[in-house]
Amino acid sequence: MNPSVESVTGTQLPLIFIGSGGHAGVLLDIASRLQRTILFITDRDPQRHNHQMGGAIVKGIDDLIFDYSPDAIRLVNTIGSTGVPHI
Repeated sequence: MNPSVESVTGTQLPLIFIGSGGHAGVLLDIASRLQRTILFITDRDPQRHNHQMGGAIVKGIDDLIFDYSPDAIRLVNTIGSTGVPHI
């Protein structure tokens, strides 16, 4: 297994959060307490775009992550539930 860029360099890569629901709020709080840099949050709901959440901006759709090299960021899956009580 190859070591991560973070473990080799000793630096923490910035985070991009995928999803801006309730689970994201919990993980934003944790990331903040760990003093992690959050670039932005993505969400597929356009009504959430351009709003602040926990000090980070909900920038747009998930495709924005492709503007960054996988070696330059860390993605955080903040999608907790679809709100559907049963599948």
